[in-house]
Amino acid sequence: MQIIESAKKYVFHMEPPIPPVTQENVANVLQQCYEQKIAPFERMHAYEQFHTSTLTGPEFNSKPMVLFLGQYSVGKTTMIKYLMGGQEYPGSQIGPEPTTDCFIVVHYNEAVRTIMGTTLAADSNLPFHSLNQFGSSFLTHLRGASLPVPMLKHVFLIDTPGILSGQKQTISREYDFASVVRFMADKVDMIIMLFDTSKLDINDEYKLVLQHLKGNEEKIKIVLNKADCVDPGELVRVRGALMWSLSKIMTTPEVPKVFIGSFSIPNKNTKNSEVLNLFKDDYADLFKELERLPIQHLSRKVNDVIKRAKSVRVHALIMDEMLKKMWYRSEKQRTLMLRDKKLKAIFLDIKLKYRMAESDMPDYETFKDHAQKSYLKSWNRIKPKMLLKLEEFLMKDVTKICENLPNDDSGAASLKREFDIILEQRNEAIEALTAEKAASPANNNAKAEEKKEASKKASIRKEASKKASIRKEVATPKKKESTGTKSATKSPQVDVTQKED
Repeated sequence: MQIIESAKKYVFHMEPPIPPVTQENVANVLQQCYEQKIAPFERMHAYEQFHTSTLTGPEFNSKPMVLFLGQYSVGKTTMIKYLMGGQEYPGSQIGPEPTTDCFIVVHYNEAVRTIMGTTLAADSNLPFHSLNQFGSSFLTHLRGASLPVPMLKHVFLIDTPGILSGQKQTISREYDFASVVRFMADKVDMIIMLFDTSKLDINDEYKLVLQHLKGNEEKIKIVLNKADCVDPGELVRVRGALMWSLSKIMTTPEVPKVFIGSFSIPNKNTKNSEVLNLFKDDYADLFKELERLPIQHLSRKVNDVIKRAKSVRVHALIMDEMLKKMWYRSEKQRTLMLRDKKLKAIFLDIKLKYRMAESDMPDYETFKDHAQKSYLKSWNRIKPKMLLKLEEFLMKDVTKICENLPNDDSGAASLKREFDIILEQRNEAIEALTAEKAASPANNNAKAEEKKEASKKASIRKEASKKASIRKEVATPKKKESTGTKSATKSPQVDVTQKED
């Protein structure tokens, strides 16, 4: 054991120098900075027992990842198929009942095949090694699916099981679904949350998943799917109801934009084809967001590493303060330190002493729960030299890295070509569907009925107008005749009076 520790110390002191940052080596420099200045600090303070395991090399050089979330049968798998130009990944299942029961990573390969979860997590070329921390029960519900689709050269697509309600979400699944979602949300570049126009209710399990996305709100894109199942007027009401429901749950002051769509090729079974052109701009906007992922991927990775470094620093400060106030390291002292009164006082002291915002502090209940379960002997006080290295990364290295971020748009251009083809196929399908409905006998009969009904209404209006004019003509002479009769009645009275006089 002593030999191993000595070897670790020797390796630590023989770390290669970090080269100057250029646009060509930004990812490698970021990885070296992390491995030399942040990862040792994480291991020193048992950070992975409270949060996620240390980052691996493939995570710095991987492609962007998109995570699809939603209740069962809202169209997650169908949308992935749509984005891949109508091609289904191996093992995909689409239906009204819960069909997808695994996390499925869809990626590029010339061979069409399915990969088991244990193999996927062990592949050193893929950035999924850290998923091993969730154990074999989760890995049995993890799959990889590869196929030669051009867009997959630039992005990973992650399909997920539908969010269930009640005990099915917690007891029926042999792993912590919400924790896995939280882990993946920290890793991915975009989170697409799908809602069905007929399933707007957000159950307690869905609320829990949304709460686990805290800190990643900028990655979330809301998609209201199956919009062709309702008429235009109802679509406006459904969108408003969804935004109102989300505003009650999400902590951000502004609710993310809701993209409306129907991610299947329009055909004769499309219920309300007249609404398809209403949300064509939403398609274009969502595709633009996806197109920018390769350009923004490296800057997002830098952002994630910065957030992680700050989180590690706060975690270490809290652990150091706890150890400082413990008389000696024991289970009894830990129990005393984790009492609400003492632990909340430590949180408040750290927040005030280092002028930290509430959002920079870890979740109190989560931290307390992990602290009770963590290995006590792995707790350590802060070493000033290691803290200085972490501060150096935040204050100096980040600035140099951000100044040299590349602006390579080749991936974005390739994705744009793929999405342009999809949009063109969609527009052609809509035009064909519109022409087919216009030429169909049912449509002609409907038009004839409409024309007949309009002609009937016009005849009724004409007849009513004619009767009104006749009544007016008849009423006018009667009025004159009654006036003349009245005058004739008065004149004899005048004559009689004159005669009496």
